[in-house]
Amino acid sequence: MTRGHSSRPGENRGWRRGAGLLTAALLAVLLVRRPVATGKRAPTRPARLLGLGAATALVTVVFAMGVFVADAPTAGSVYQDALARHLTASGAIFYGAYW
Repeated sequence: MTRGHSSRPGENRGWRRGAGLLTAALLAVLLVRRPVATGKRAPTRPARLLGLGAATALVTVVFAMGVFVADAPTAGSVYQDALARHLTASGAIFYGAYW
């Protein structure tokens, strides 16, 4: 098995949870140690940071959904159908792995 590929669902869950906790801890440290906000329009105000973070997360999710939907084929192409018929007619056997 190649490194980084899991054969069982949830096998790498501990690493993902650890990375999420590390990210949250780094965010907390950055917010606690941030410079003192001066002025009414300071760029490091917690409300401003929260708004920017939420907007960034929303844009990222919408973009990812668009990429996922755009990549989904709606129907097989003529070439794919012709290739499948040819391989079936010629008796080709697929020796490979699925992962």
